[in-house]
Amino acid sequence: MSHRGPDFLFEAVTNSLEAGAREITIEYSDYSQFLDITVTDDGKGFSGNVFASGFSTKGEGRGKGLYLLKQCADSVDIKREKSLTKLSYRIKKEENDYISEVLPFIFSYVSDKASIDFIFHSKELNESVCSSDLIKEFGSLDSVKALSTLKKRFSVFDLK
Repeated sequence: MSHRGPDFLFEAVTNSLEAGAREITIEYSDYSQFLDITVTDDGKGFSGNVFASGFSTKGEGRGKGLYLLKQCADSVDIKREKSLTKLSYRIKKEENDYISEVLPFIFSYVSDKASIDFIFHSKELNESVCSSDLIKEFGSLDSVKALSTLKKRFSVFDLK
């Protein structure tokens, strides 16, 4: 994994699922030089320094994702409020950070495990996409047809 913006997003969502999340919300705010990304979930939460290299509650050989995010991000914060965990980070925009490359796979990977809402904000566009709506439309999010259609649909969110 190259660990660019979309890769960290996939990693954050995977962490949410591994924590038992059933509802995940991604807020993706596009600014001229940077992105603010927040992943909120209803998983079991965390304890300890989750940004330390090798810190994991999931076994040996794990615990690199949030550590690498902390090294690459301009800012990063994680907190537990009520029954929700909120991971927020700011990263510099990079050329070829195509969210349309990772969002279809995130939605298909999550679809039978949890519901996911993706909320996109920019000067030009404010959109949201909900997995339950997509499942109604496609029946399933893991078919080649659904992934291909989602990639085209999500290309509107790609960084230009």
